[in-house]
Amino acid sequence: MRAAGYYRAVLLSIAAAGLALELAALGPLRHSFWGFHLFAFVPRAAMWWGWILIAGAAAMFLFRGWHRSGSGRSAPEFSIPAWTAAALAAVCAVLFWWFRSQQTLLGDGLPLTINLPEGQSFHPRQPLAMWLQQFVYGTFGGALAGDGAIPSVVAHRTVALGSIVAGVLFVPAAFALGRCFAGRGGRDDVTALLATLVILTQGYAVMFFGYVENYTYHALAIILYLLASVWVVQRRLPLAAAAVAFVVAVGVHLSAVLLLPSFIFIVVMGLMRSDRRVDTAAGLAAFGAGVLFLDWMLGRLSPGFTLWGGVVQLLGVARETQGGGAGWSYFFSATHLRDFFNEQFLIGPLSAFLFVPALFFAPRAERRWLRDPVAGFLVLAAGVYLAGSFATSEPLLGYGRDWDLFAAAGVCFCVAALYLIVSHTATPHYTRRLLAFALVLSLVHLAPWVAVNHSEAVALERFKTLPLGAGKTQVVVGNYYMRRGRPADAESWFKRALRANPANVNAYFLLGVLYASNGHTETATQFIGRAVELRPNKPDYRERYVQVLLDAKRCREAVPQLEWLAARRPGDFPYWQEVGQRMGRLGCGDDLAGIYAPVFAEADRLLKNNPGDIETCLDAGILLGFSGRPADALEMYLRVLDADPESPSALFSAGLVLFDLGRESEARSYLEKFIALHPGHEMAGYARKTLLQ
Repeated sequence: MRAAGYYRAVLLSIAAAGLALELAALGPLRHSFWGFHLFAFVPRAAMWWGWILIAGAAAMFLFRGWHRSGSGRSAPEFSIPAWTAAALAAVCAVLFWWFRSQQTLLGDGLPLTINLPEGQSFHPRQPLAMWLQQFVYGTFGGALAGDGAIPSVVAHRTVALGSIVAGVLFVPAAFALGRCFAGRGGRDDVTALLATLVILTQGYAVMFFGYVENYTYHALAIILYLLASVWVVQRRLPLAAAAVAFVVAVGVHLSAVLLLPSFIFIVVMGLMRSDRRVDTAAGLAAFGAGVLFLDWMLGRLSPGFTLWGGVVQLLGVARETQGGGAGWSYFFSATHLRDFFNEQFLIGPLSAFLFVPALFFAPRAERRWLRDPVAGFLVLAAGVYLAGSFATSEPLLGYGRDWDLFAAAGVCFCVAALYLIVSHTATPHYTRRLLAFALVLSLVHLAPWVAVNHSEAVALERFKTLPLGAGKTQVVVGNYYMRRGRPADAESWFKRALRANPANVNAYFLLGVLYASNGHTETATQFIGRAVELRPNKPDYRERYVQVLLDAKRCREAVPQLEWLAARRPGDFPYWQEVGQRMGRLGCGDDLAGIYAPVFAEADRLLKNNPGDIETCLDAGILLGFSGRPADALEMYLRVLDADPESPSALFSAGLVLFDLGRESEARSYLEKFIALHPGHEMAGYARKTLLQ
C-alpha cells in the first residue's frame, strides 16, 4: 500500500503539472513550454474533453475503493487469448496508417525525401537504418508511386511505410514485455495488457504513425534488445540472443552503444553463476563475432568506415557545440533545462518523468530491486540513456525540431518505470488502477500530438512557435513556403531569419536561390556569395554560386570557385562536363585548362588503375575537348573504340573531334558508322546535319 500510494501521488502530480503547463502554453508561454503546447493547435473542444477525461479518471482513481480492504484486496482474474498481441498489432497498423504524419518539418524528414531518390543508402550515425530506408524505397517505391508521383513524394510514402511496419513489430515486443512484468508475483493478463498499452501510448509512439525519419527502427531495435535481455535474465533465452540484439541496435543507430553497460551487467551476472558460465561464454563469442561482422558490413556499405571510428565520432559530436550549446555551463543553463524538460514530456509523459521517481522510491520499497536482476538491468539501461540524453549538447537543428533524436530512449525509461511500479505494488487491484490511470494520461497526451502531425498546415503553425533560436525556425518556414511556390512569404521569413541572426548562412543561401529562381541574378550572386563567405567549406554553396555567376556572365569570378571545387571534387566528371559546356557557350573556354588540372589528374589515376575503364575514357575525352585539346580527346575516344567498336558516344564524339582537327574524311566515316549502327540515337539527327554541311 505504501508503494501504491507513492505511485498514485506521482501519477497525479504528473497529470496536474502537465495540465497546468498545457494551460500556460495556450498563452504567451507557448514558446517556452513547446513540449506542452499541443492542445494550442487542435480544436479547443478536444482540449476540454481531454482534460475532463483526466479529471474523471483521477476522481475514480482517488475515491473508488482506494481505501477499502487494505493491501490484501483481490482482483478478478481474466485470461487474455494468445492471439491478443496479433489483434492489437493489426488495430495499431490501421491506426498508424489512417492517422499517419503528413509533415516533413521535423528532424531530417525533408533531407530524407530528397536523398533517398538520389540513392543515399548510408548514414555514419545510423548506418543500418539508412540502408533499410533505401531498401524499402527500392522495393516498394514503384508500387507506391501511384499516378506519376514525384520522387520526393514516393520517398515520403516509403519512409512512412517503414515507420508503420516498425511500429507494428514494436507491438508484440511490448506485449511480451508486459507479460514478463505481469507474470511476476502472480499478476494476470489484464495487468500485462494495461502495461503494454501504456508502453504503446507514450509520445515516442508518434514515430510509428508514418513519421518520416530513421528513429522508428531505432526504437524497435531498443525494445527488442530489452525483451531479449529480460528473457536472458529469466533464463528463457541464451545470452547470444541479447548479444545479437545489442549489436543490431548499435548498427541501426550508433548511440545504442549506451546500452553496453546493461549488456555487461547481464554478462557479469551470468559469470557469477556456475550453471550459466558456458552460456555466457557462448554469448560473449556471439557478441565478438557480431561486432566483427557489423564492422565488416559497414565497411562494405561505406568504404573506409569503421565501427569504432563511427562511435568515437558520434560521442565527439555529442560533446561539441552544434546548435548553440555545449559544456558544463550549458548543461546547467536555464535554456538547456527548459528544453530538456520539454523534450522529456514530449516523448513521455510517462517515460523519464515516471522513471526518475520510480528509481528514487524503488530502493526504499524493501530494496528488492537491488536483488532483482531484471530491475537492475532495466535501471542501468534507462539510467545510462537518461544521463547520455542530458549530457548531449544542443542538437544542430534545435531541441524542438530534433525531438526525435532522443525519442527512442523514452522506450527504456517507460519500460523500466513500469517494471518498478508493477514489481512494488502489492496487489493486482492497485496495479491495474495505477496502470489504467497511466493509460488515460498517456492517451490524452498522445492524441493531440498525432493530430498535429496528421495535418501539414497545423504542423506548420506549431513549428512557427518552436524556439529553435538563431533564426532556424524562420529558415525552415521560409524554405517550406519556397517549395510550395509562395515566394513572397518565403522572402519574408528568410528576412526574419536574418533579423534574428544576421549570420544565418542558410537564410543568405536560400534567399539567393529564391532570387535566382525569380530571375534576379545579380541579387542572387550577392546573397549566395555571402553564404560562401560564411561557410567557405561547403561545396554545395560553391556550386550554386558558380551557377548564378555564370547566369550573370561573370566567368572570371567563377574561376576561383571552380578551382576550389576541382581540388575537392575532381572525380565528379558529369559536373565538370556541364561546367565546360556552359563556359564554352559564354566564351570562357580558355579558363578551363587551369581549372581542369586536378580533374585530369584524377582521370589519369583512374585510368592507371584500370586502363580499360570506358566511362572514365569517355569523360576524359569530353573534358579534353572542352579545354581545347582535341587531339588528346581523340586518343581517349579511340581507346574506348578499341574496347567497344560500336560505342555510340565514342563514335559520335570521335567524328566531331576529327572535324575540328580538319580530318574530314575520317570524321565522315565515324559519323556514318554511328548513324548506321544507332539510327535511333538521340544525336543521330545532329550527326546527319553535320554530314550535310
